[in-house]
Amino acid sequence: MVLFKNGVAIADSCLTVVGLACDNDFAVVCNFEVDNFTNQTLIHKKLELIHGEIPHPPRDIQPGVKLKFGSRKGSYTLYGVGAICTWEFKNRLIVVFWQVPLSGVGGDNILGLAITYPGITHSDISLDRIQCGTNTYAFENYCEGVTSKTADGKIFKTSYFREFEDSTEWIEVEDKDIIVRGIMGTSKHCQAHVEIIPHSDNDFADKVKNEIKKQKKRW
Repeated sequence: MVLFKNGVAIADSCLTVVGLACDNDFAVVCNFEVDNFTNQTLIHKKLELIHGEIPHPPRDIQPGVKLKFGSRKGSYTLYGVGAICTWEFKNRLIVVFWQVPLSGVGGDNILGLAITYPGITHSDISLDRIQCGTNTYAFENYCEGVTSKTADGKIFKTSYFREFEDSTEWIEVEDKDIIVRGIMGTSKHCQAHVEIIPHSDNDFADKVKNEIKKQKKRW
């Protein structure tokens, strides 16, 4: 992937790669890459599995690091993959939600992204706060469900999701400090990619700053 910042193309090849993806030996596999372009460590707070399994769970993501991990259908189940993963950036949470159904009857692949207001903790947005129902695990129902449990209704600063019939369009959410953007494939063996990008050039990881300098010298 290539990130464009102020007209400068920054290849994600400048990032250090850690983690392991899943083999495509299962009926449903969704492999993730999460790129931390910021100078802050993204602290992994919680992984909540809806369906499936994740052999090598997500973890903290250091500045300038690409984390790989995979999710897959569990054995002897009639469901595909579904999960919610949260990382803390400074004093807020980044939420990544995904679902890949076992068949087309279950709908399209879904990727949802959100950034909470400052001070929100994982217990505020946990699936435990909402009752399990037919549509509970749709992204919009999840967001509405946890928001309804708060007195002031202030949980998510911004949120967005897409059903991926076409894998060429990115989705993104942002606040004053960062942009979180993502994309995923449309098949049952798909790749999902999420990038956390700072608004300010000063907030890039050092190795990303160096890459920007190299690219500018080539102009």
